[in-house]
Amino acid sequence: MFGGHFYHGTIRKIVSVFGTLFNNINVVRKDGSGNVVSITRVPLAYGPRQKFLARIDEQPNLDADKVAIKLPRMSFEIVSLVYDTSIKTNRTYTIPLDQSTNNNTSVKDVVRNYAPYRLSFQLSIMAKNQDDALQCLEQILPHFQQEYTVTIKDLDTYTNTADLPFVLTGVTLSDEYDGDFMQRRAIIYTLDFETKLRFYGPVSKKAVIKSSDIDFTPVGESPTNKVDSGKDRLEVSVDPANAGPNSQYTVHVAFNFIDSAESYRLTMAAGTASYTVGELVTDTSTATTARVKSFTNNVLTLDDANGIFRIGNTIVGATSGCSRTISGMEAIVYPIEF
Repeated sequence: MFGGHFYHGTIRKIVSVFGTLFNNINVVRKDGSGNVVSITRVPLAYGPRQKFLARIDEQPNLDADKVAIKLPRMSFEIVSLVYDTSIKTNRTYTIPLDQSTNNNTSVKDVVRNYAPYRLSFQLSIMAKNQDDALQCLEQILPHFQQEYTVTIKDLDTYTNTADLPFVLTGVTLSDEYDGDFMQRRAIIYTLDFETKLRFYGPVSKKAVIKSSDIDFTPVGESPTNKVDSGKDRLEVSVDPANAGPNSQYTVHVAFNFIDSAESYRLTMAAGTASYTVGELVTDTSTATTARVKSFTNNVLTLDDANGIFRIGNTIVGATSGCSRTISGMEAIVYPIEF
């Protein structure tokens, strides 16, 4: 049904980022005088802590000659992945992707809006004595108040970035000591984290919009002609039109206010009567008046207008008595540009 292979490595990327946060934890041991005897980097691996505890259980006797698993060490794993109902996204929205090597100024890579999910991690600190465990714990907790934010690239090969918060949701202690003093002991601190993921769909290409015209229609009125509707218009354009994302360009924004227009070209419904050049005409609905500049082939050109004309309204000439309905309209205005 869906078809088309794509893979952004979202979870793999987040697992790597999460592991990197804790791959430089050290345990320092000192003698009775306070001199440093050794500095040990705590190993970190992905996997359930039960796997490492099973290794400890295989060699519980401290007098045995076999090499046992080294403590302290840390492990982490994914414990849940659920849809984030607190975030509502527009599925039809497309996100433009920035690519520094893309020189095509007319087409841009885009991706549909993401699906939000919450991903939960569990980090386990395993040690054979409390001091080792507490050293690891104290090197972690101060950084989470209550979260630690990392900036990552959402998609590979693109420069778009997102802030990814890792939230510490809880800390629990478990002492696995059981048996006599010759048995190995495992003190375990478990830290629960939660972060937010964005799952993106396939990347596609979309034409770049270089200009846009927006016509504003009064409340209760339906636009009948989107080109010459005679409404207020907002015009936005890029200059030059072939500019790329890394080029020098100017964005022109112009507002055409029809309310302040003084000249119109009105297309009038067919009829036998004619307007007289120079006469005053009136819109019977809006009471707007204007002076006739010309009338040829059912096109009425007006000057000195003091208001708004509307398509469908009737225009009556004061001298000729000609009465016709407006079927099309173009306001002649001078844009106010920024």
